[in-house]
Amino acid sequence: MTFNKELLSTFLALLLQWNRDQNTRKMPWKGEKDPYKIWLSEIILQQTRVEQGWKYYEKFITVFPDINKLAAAKDEKIYKFWEGLGYYSRCKNLIETARFISKKLNYDNSKSYSKRRNNN
Repeated sequence: MTFNKELLSTFLALLLQWNRDQNTRKMPWKGEKDPYKIWLSEIILQQTRVEQGWKYYEKFITVFPDINKLAAAKDEKIYKFWEGLGYYSRCKNLIETARFISKKLNYDNSKSYSKRRNNN
């Protein structure tokens, strides 16, 4: 499967639109505009209660505030912060996807987010 920046941009726009218009669940990160944080919260919440996931989400965004920081981190460090969430295949996929987006697509989170923020 091949990806391009246009496809990534379309995906991010659709994710933001879905989060704004259709995601009516009451959650602490509702209203978030950063695609990375929306994606991270959804990965953490797969088969995890919101009460438990909240603590992990807060730790993750403190230590790995954007997708490039997550992609650059050592696996062991990421898995250490994941401990207790279970279903480690989620963490493995999170790491692989972050690295793909950051390195293969040369994703610049700051430019993409500021453009989106100014357009919304």
